[in-house]
Amino acid sequence: MFLLVGVHSKIKDCGRVDRCTCPVCGRTGSLHICNQYMTPHIFFIPTFRFHCKYIATCASCASVMELDAQKGRALEKGRDSRIFPEDLRVLQDNAVPLCPGCGARQPRGNAFCGQCGRRL
Repeated sequence: MFLLVGVHSKIKDCGRVDRCTCPVCGRTGSLHICNQYMTPHIFFIPTFRFHCKYIATCASCASVMELDAQKGRALEKGRDSRIFPEDLRVLQDNAVPLCPGCGARQPRGNAFCGQCGRRL
């Protein structure tokens, strides 16, 4: 008898949520939400999901955060759910520091702005 089994990682797009405040950059904008999960399959038919995580990406700074599972399920089912900064756990901080004087992007660790010379 020949049996095909395996496990695949899947990502499902759950859409975008507007008017959310990013806990990394502090800007109010939109977050893109995805559901990342694993699914075993038998003969290429998925059976169930496990290791489900909801991932949010900030449109302003591109930082990646994990969304509370309960909020993620509500969004996936189409219920309008508001996301607050305390519902997010930062996984990767992609925010780039900006000069408070001229607004130029600065590499991390600089003490002075490379454009205007202002102390950061």
